[in-house]
Amino acid sequence: MNLTIPATLMRGGTSKCWVFEREVLNNQPLSMDDILLRNFGSPDIRQLDGVCGGTSTTSKAVILHLLHGQEIDGQAFDVNYLFAQARRLG
Repeated sequence: MNLTIPATLMRGGTSKCWVFEREVLNNQPLSMDDILLRNFGSPDIRQLDGVCGGTSTTSKAVILHLLHGQEIDGQAFDVNYLFAQARRLG
């Protein structure tokens, strides 16, 4: 199955990180875990079929949830995020 999912690949120093919006991932036919693992290059343990290099520093993702000033416990927030990192098996 081929999907086109808007995302940004960010790099800083020795690390790379996919950045996705949660709403975009929630509206896909695959689970969030499946989408992230495919972008990293899994199930190949060398991650040759993705953008990552088979290391924990290159297998990261951030899923952003835009809140636009939503109040939680009396405080306004613009963004909430979930950090994900895949470990290499093998």
